[in-house]
Amino acid sequence: MQMTATEKENLIVSNGLVKIVGIFEFDASYKKHIKKIKSNGFVQELPNEVEKKIYKDYFYPEFRDVLFIMKEESSAMVFSKNINEEIQISKRNSKESIIIEQVELFIFPKNLNLFTIHIKPINNKLVDYSNLTNVVREFYSEVDLGNKTIKWVNWIEEHCLSGIKIASDPENPKVEVDEYSGSKFKLFTLIDIEQPLTKTQTEELLYDIGCVAKIGSAGSIEDFSPSDDYYNSLLANKIAVFKNYTILPLFDSFTVIGKEFLNADFKLVTWNKSYFRIILFNLYIKYSLFKYNAIVNVDSTKVRDDFEYFLNTYNLSHISYNFLPNLIYQQHRTSLETDLELDKFQKRINRISQSIQEEEQKRSNLLLSIVSVLASISSIQPIFEVLEKVRIEYSFNTTLYYTLISLLGLFAGLRLLIYLYPDKYKLFKRRWRKE
Repeated sequence: MQMTATEKENLIVSNGLVKIVGIFEFDASYKKHIKKIKSNGFVQELPNEVEKKIYKDYFYPEFRDVLFIMKEESSAMVFSKNINEEIQISKRNSKESIIIEQVELFIFPKNLNLFTIHIKPINNKLVDYSNLTNVVREFYSEVDLGNKTIKWVNWIEEHCLSGIKIASDPENPKVEVDEYSGSKFKLFTLIDIEQPLTKTQTEELLYDIGCVAKIGSAGSIEDFSPSDDYYNSLLANKIAVFKNYTILPLFDSFTVIGKEFLNADFKLVTWNKSYFRIILFNLYIKYSLFKYNAIVNVDSTKVRDDFEYFLNTYNLSHISYNFLPNLIYQQHRTSLETDLELDKFQKRINRISQSIQEEEQKRSNLLLSIVSVLASISSIQPIFEVLEKVRIEYSFNTTLYYTLISLLGLFAGLRLLIYLYPDKYKLFKRRWRKE
C-alpha cells in the first residue's frame, strides 16, 4: 500500500538514536591536553572485567584493542561527558529544538581524533528526526543563544570540545584539520518505527533519512525525487539480514530503520556501542586518508613511513568472530570507497617513494663528490692564500671582505642543506607560516 508523504512524516518513533561524527586534532602525548578535557568534565572510559570478556569473545584482538580494550600503543583513549542541554538550531527556514545528550572523544595516537555528539529531537515523529538530521549535519547551521546566534560548529567547539578549534574563521584562519574535514558531519541514525512497514516503505524511508532528503522524496515525483537508477544504486548497498530492520550505509551517513530492534536495553547498547564503533573505526580510516592526501607533498618521507604503520595497524580485513559485525564493517567500508582510495593512495605513495629514492641517490652522489673534492685538498692553506691574494689585489677592507666571504659560504651551505633535505625544509617553512 502506497503511503503519502504526510503519513510518513507522522510515523511515531518508539526509540531513536542520532549521532554526528567529526574530527579534531591535538597530540595526546601532551599531558596538558588530556588534563584540559578532564577539567572540563570529561571522564575516561575504562572497561571492566565483564566487558573485557564480552569483547574478547566477540571481536578480533586487532580491532577490540583499538576501541574497546584500549591497552595497546595503537589504542584510542575514550572520554565522555553528559551535557543534557536543550538548544534551538536553525538552517535557512528550518528551526528545531533539540537536546544535546552526550559527547564522546576518541583520541588516537597519531593526533587525528574523532568526536561524537548524541542528539535527540524534542518530539517523536519521524519528521522530527528528519528535521534534526537536516540541521545538525551542517557546520554552519545557527544556534540561537537568545541575544545572538553563533555557528553550530563554533557552539560545538566551545561546549563540546573544550575550546578546540575544528573550523577556520577570521580569528583562526589556519585550522589545519579544516583542510580535510569538509563542512558536514557524518550521521549515525537509528529509527525504531512503532508502525509495521512494508519492504518498499522501509527502503523509501532509508533513502529519505540517509540522504537527508525531504520525507516523501523517494516513491514520489517531485523536483528532488531520485531517479530509478540513482535510487537503485544506493539501495544496492543495503544490509537486510533480519526481517525487522534494514541498514543503509552511505558515504556521509549510516541509517537503520525497523521495528522493535531497539526495544531492549541490551539491543540499544549493542547498536550504540559495538556496532557504532565499527562505523567509527571506518570513519577514522577514511578521515586519515583525507589527511594523508592533504599533507603528502609537505613531508613525503614522513607521510610514507606513517602510512605504512597506519596500514599495518588499522587496515583490517575482518574484525569479528560473528558474521553481522563483519558484514556491517565491509558494507560500510564499501560505501566509503575506502579500498578504492587506499589503492590509489598506495600507488601514489609508491611513485613518491621511487622519486624519493632517485632524488636521494642524486643527493648522495653530490655529497660524495663534495667529500671527494675536499679530501683531495691536503690543506685549507692554499684556499686562504688565494682569498688573501684577491683581497690584496683589489684592496678590500679585511673585515668587510671576510664577512662577505663568510656570508657567501653560509648561504651556499644552507642551499646545500635545502637540496639534501627538501622535505625537512618544506615542513619547516610550513610551520613557520602557521606561526
